[in-house]
Amino acid sequence: MILALSPHLDDVVFSCGGYLYDRVRRDGARVHCITVFTASVDRPTGFALACQTDKGLDATVDYMALRRAEDAAACARLGATHEHWAYREAPHRGYASAPALFSGVQASDDLDTDRLTSDLRRALDSGRPVEVLYPVGAGDHVDHRQLIAAVDAVRAAYPTVRFRRYYDMPYAQKFRTRYPELGKRVRPYELGEAAVARKVAACADYASQLGFQFGGAGQIAAVLGAEEFLVDADPPAG
Repeated sequence: MILALSPHLDDVVFSCGGYLYDRVRRDGARVHCITVFTASVDRPTGFALACQTDKGLDATVDYMALRRAEDAAACARLGATHEHWAYREAPHRGYASAPALFSGVQASDDLDTDRLTSDLRRALDSGRPVEVLYPVGAGDHVDHRQLIAAVDAVRAAYPTVRFRRYYDMPYAQKFRTRYPELGKRVRPYELGEAAVARKVAACADYASQLGFQFGGAGQIAAVLGAEEFLVDADPPAG
């Protein structure tokens, strides 16, 4: 089983959806996607509320329920199963502006990190994956950083599991100059036409995010391209 860990309800599909589709279609692999920060919050206010209203959604909409449904459709399109954990996104944990999301972990962040690492251990113990995918942290979003820290805290206990990190898209493409290793030391995973088409269709399932992330559905392929970048967390010796 391949376990794909996603901070938000789209990160795995945007970043390595083509790879996952290939593994299911070509190799018959079982893929399970866990998204961590998916909890609904009643009556959000301030910046947290703006995160949905600036995408054209009414304040009465359960934004995270909408996004969970989008993710379920996208994962199914790739042939993967999904699981949503009830941790709150950063705007509901005291991060009060867009710049704050990309400025490191705040001391006031009330994320229960012990619970998160415990949940990861349970997922690894019960699923017994042979491969685990988790983000590099391209873009430096705090939720991505929190998930990375949790995985890094537990992975030494699973020496037979291959832990691989995916470059977070579209951040890594939009800010490509920050990651000069891409295409050089980190070789791309090249997607064929079928994988590109399926990935683009899965990305389009995240309708609430398309304008914000891509400028519309028609720009998905242009922004993401036909390459994905994955790197071993512990490269083989030699």
